[in-house]
Amino acid sequence: MYANVTVEEAFLPEELDAAYVVKSQTFNIAYIENLGSGKLIVRELPVEAKLAPIHTIQVMDIDAVGNLDVLIAGNDYIWDTSVGNHDAAIGLSLMGNGNGAFIPLMGNITGFFVDGDARGIGIIKGTLGQPIILVNSNSGVLKAFVMEN
Repeated sequence: MYANVTVEEAFLPEELDAAYVVKSQTFNIAYIENLGSGKLIVRELPVEAKLAPIHTIQVMDIDAVGNLDVLIAGNDYIWDTSVGNHDAAIGLSLMGNGNGAFIPLMGNITGFFVDGDARGIGIIKGTLGQPIILVNSNSGVLKAFVMEN
């Protein structure tokens, strides 16, 4: 029924006049880098970061080379059952090159394998001072990852 109705037919003219219109300039997934002195730059992330909804990010120097890297987890299991889960992500490590770009490494390569409905990443220190990465998921187990040198 509504499939053949135009916007103008679905709403009154005064509703359209009062409507708040939002326009997207890009559908890229990106981050904003602060260059200092009030200057910002938008940098696109690799396409692998678009596979599923992102719900949690942790920035750290994963490989200890002095560049900031990013751990990403997500998915979404709360969608309408007629659509299905948005669950293509398995954990993603974005390795920083020091110039604002990232090399993507999937969870099945790095061991940061998070295939559930992830909602948060945190870091604690182990008894030997090593970082332990914790990832929680809706209706799932808490996952712990110990970084190896």
